[in-house]
Amino acid sequence: MNLDEFNSLLDDFENDDLEFRAALGMNEDKDRDIKTIVAFYNTRGGKIIFGVQEDGHERKVVGLGEMLPQTLESNLVNKIRGRCNPEPNPFPKIEFFKDGGHHIVIVHCERGDSPPYKANGKVYIRRGSNNVEANEEEIAELYRRNSQVCDNRPVTNSTIEDLDLEFIKVTLEKRERSQIIGDDLIKLLCRMKILTNTNGESKPTIAGLLLFGKTPQDFLPNSRIRAEAKSDPDSTDWDDIAEFSGNIFEQIKDFESFVRRNIKVSAKVVGFERTEIPDIPIEAIREAVINAITHRDYSDSGSEIQLKIHGKKVMIQNPGGLIAPLTVETILSGDFIPKTRNPIIADLLVQLGYMDKRGTGLKRMIHLCGEAGLKEPEFGEFPDRFQVIFNGGDKSIVDGGEKIIIPDSILKNIKLDTEHKKILKVVEKEKEINSTKCQEILGKSKPYALRKLNELISWGILQSSSSSKNDPNNSYIPHKNLSAKEEKLSTNPHKEQSTLF
Repeated sequence: MNLDEFNSLLDDFENDDLEFRAALGMNEDKDRDIKTIVAFYNTRGGKIIFGVQEDGHERKVVGLGEMLPQTLESNLVNKIRGRCNPEPNPFPKIEFFKDGGHHIVIVHCERGDSPPYKANGKVYIRRGSNNVEANEEEIAELYRRNSQVCDNRPVTNSTIEDLDLEFIKVTLEKRERSQIIGDDLIKLLCRMKILTNTNGESKPTIAGLLLFGKTPQDFLPNSRIRAEAKSDPDSTDWDDIAEFSGNIFEQIKDFESFVRRNIKVSAKVVGFERTEIPDIPIEAIREAVINAITHRDYSDSGSEIQLKIHGKKVMIQNPGGLIAPLTVETILSGDFIPKTRNPIIADLLVQLGYMDKRGTGLKRMIHLCGEAGLKEPEFGEFPDRFQVIFNGGDKSIVDGGEKIIIPDSILKNIKLDTEHKKILKVVEKEKEINSTKCQEILGKSKPYALRKLNELISWGILQSSSSSKNDPNNSYIPHKNLSAKEEKLSTNPHKEQSTLF
């Protein structure tokens, strides 16, 4: 800072981003320095100028007296680190300046990126030239500004009585593999940030109520999951509509029941038997819903998690986009550091086996869909939400090679045996088969081999490559009406997609 800039500040009055101090702690309120720093970080930033005294309408440069600037700096840094929580980020910049024979110290405070900041356990904001203790509504707004962490915030209108302590005890004893008794439980809950100290009183955090609350939606009404299902995507009527309340563990259980009773199933030949399997793996949908519960923005009071099953398409959408700098691309590349708004919820769900390690959810969904012969899920990134869409479809009946996709409309009306499957495995691998090769793999006569080939032709699975039955080069290939391979997505599924429902 140069002399002109300093004199310009002296021409101003104390306000919401400027304060003058004669010396550190030399005031009837010895904590005013820390309160001011916290208030600046919680509001819009500002400067404290030590060595200037304000008296009414007059500002007078008085210097630091016998205190060296370096001593003031050291004392102030110790006070900040000892009494501010969390530590201001970025840390205040401290500048030395000399006006004539007077030493001046200028403390530059930026608007903090992880509010609310507290001084001695209390939250202060700047109002004009005063530091004012924030009320509950103002504290809630500061938490909303901090998009990095959500679930450690206290729910100020709740009490420890709103937690199901017996359920907590049973759940955590499984995790701890030992018995928890008496005050040990309260200490453990504080350590886990299920409880937090607010103005001398233990209050449940958002994570505490969501995981272990008796009735979490009494305090967090947006923490419900809304689900709807219809077998005909074009219908205006719903087959099933539900709303899941309760704690996170109850919601996961209810959601899974909803999916199992509404997801479409397809026929698939396994060994000698025709069996029914879900069009979309239940585990993949479960992974998406648990991801949504874990990573959603619970400060968004106007939105809930949405689960929609429309025919063979399933969508899960949660409030809150990915936390910068995360993108779907960086997550799938593996070159990222996992981030979540709700680390308390995420860590406990990992420890209890509901999730794999953090950062693996999207890859697991892709893997599960790939195993089922489906397209990759479509991941939609939006500023205010994240979306996963699964597309169910016809399954390959055999493994290996380039897949032959047989529609359910055919598969449900036929009985494939092991010899049919042997033929189709060759076709998938080599893209064709002739009668000689068929006779060889079946170990049967030529008429028998031709009968098996003709059965596959009559079912619309294979066709002759030649229009002449007597063509010596005739072979049998997948029927033209079957999809020999999965269609490529017309757009990159990892780019931003519009809502499809």
